[in-house]
Amino acid sequence: MSTAYGRVSPSGFGEARFDGADSSYSAIDPAAADGLNLRLSAGALSDLGADGVIVAQSAATSHGWKLGDKITSEFAETGKHVLHVVGVYDSKGWIGDDYVISIAAQTAAAGRQLTASGLITLADGADRGDVQNAITGALANHPDAKVLDRKGFEKEASGFIDQLLAFVTVMLALAVLIALLGIVNTLVLSVFERTRELGLLRAVGMTRGQVRSMVRWESVVISLIGALAGAGLGIGLGLALSQALADEGIEAISIPVVQVTLYVVLAAVAGVLAALGPAHSAAKVDVLQAVVAD
Repeated sequence: MSTAYGRVSPSGFGEARFDGADSSYSAIDPAAADGLNLRLSAGALSDLGADGVIVAQSAATSHGWKLGDKITSEFAETGKHVLHVVGVYDSKGWIGDDYVISIAAQTAAAGRQLTASGLITLADGADRGDVQNAITGALANHPDAKVLDRKGFEKEASGFIDQLLAFVTVMLALAVLIALLGIVNTLVLSVFERTRELGLLRAVGMTRGQVRSMVRWESVVISLIGALAGAGLGIGLGLALSQALADEGIEAISIPVVQVTLYVVLAAVAGVLAALGPAHSAAKVDVLQAVVAD
């Protein structure tokens, strides 16, 4: 099997000041940037020389920049430089920064930097596994380097999001526990305040089982109102956040219908469990004492 690769697209990053504001930037090799998918709406990568900069569409719109405009940049190592806008790109995909310069420009302004990553495209007929094994072997003396295929990179990139979701899930569990305690407290007070009402209901024929069922349903209704309101609010916030992050490549959201439905069902079950104690107390109300109570 062939282990040849087609092209390597190296890239780096750094921090500088553009038009007086601190910002991060990406550095690329314009001659080998085909795999970065910058989606230029104006200009060309070939114009990205030692004094050129490509800006994101959002930055170009907010500053009113167009091709040929000058941007004053400032690097900690070498001070101020004047860069010319040579392209405008849709800031989605591999590059997420508002500014893109060439690796040559980064070297001149910030000194030699480590190449942070490199995208490798396969040559025609090359075997993906063989190429990956060959690169891994070549980087054996660099334990800090990782060789990932597309799925591996997606998993690596989503690791932070997975950790954030785990943290949110733990906080959700704590919030549910607090909510259950609140439901129990509300039902206990409700049973105490409605002692006369419960006694009258028992006096006109309601059984203890029906009293318990009534209190349980009250708890389920309270739980479902909270769960459905929370699910609706969460989906709405997710939609709003996706719109706010549209320039960062967030084009759509995925609503986990099965997971949300499961949470709603669990909320109903939790409501039943929270009502066990209050329902038992309500069913034990003495009819005569409740009826004559003030």
